[in-house]
Amino acid sequence: MQYLEQRLIEQSNENCVDEQKIHDLLYLSLKEGYAIFEEPILEGSFVSQKTGPYCVELNAMSIQRKKLFPITLRMSRQTILVLNSILEQYGHCSHEQLMRVICRDEAWQSARKNSNETFFGVIDSELLRTDSRKVSVIRSLWKMDHNFYADPSSMAIHLN
Repeated sequence: MQYLEQRLIEQSNENCVDEQKIHDLLYLSLKEGYAIFEEPILEGSFVSQKTGPYCVELNAMSIQRKKLFPITLRMSRQTILVLNSILEQYGHCSHEQLMRVICRDEAWQSARKNSNETFFGVIDSELLRTDSRKVSVIRSLWKMDHNFYADPSSMAIHLN
């Protein structure tokens, strides 16, 4: 998700972003999308690694292009709004802080129970949908509606 990576770089004034943090934020975005729209805003499956949630399709895309997030995907307005809300809420957090939030999810705990050294447990989308009921929809909608864009055109290139 080049969009997410670019926004994190803008927020932190650094040249690169921790790849695991991107996976963490995508996981949280998927959960928040279920909470607000009752459907996934991202296509992709997540597995549980020791380091955190891991989006399989995102990694395959990265390996194929030999860069972290080289492709600009066209995203719906809903997706961008949820990603912006997640960035507003969690963009400043470290991976360790994000894991404290993620570890509370039943979907994460179940996937970790089904993991071992050679197999990563798949994060069940139905359990994630159940976990999404704990998300504060009011707070999320507020964050979505009150995001500030220094350059609105930078968001527009990602819209469908």
